[in-house]
Amino acid sequence: MAPAQLVEELEWMDNVYYSALPPMEELARLYGDPAGQQLYQDRDLRWKYNRLFRAALGIDTCDVTDESGCGSLRF
Repeated sequence: MAPAQLVEELEWMDNVYYSALPPMEELARLYGDPAGQQLYQDRDLRWKYNRLFRAALGIDTCDVTDESGCGSLRF
């Protein structure tokens, strides 16, 4: 497969992944802690909420932007 085709395939996979998830506001409503006092980077919360949402609904996709699961924080 040519490099351009690989990039297209990864972009497609990324689009499939994100289209299966609700917006960040909805994820925060479902999984956030409104009384929490900790600060997190936006990307870490997105990864955490995305994992929780996928697990709750049994969605079998992966985030190709975080394939190693190596966010800056572990949840």
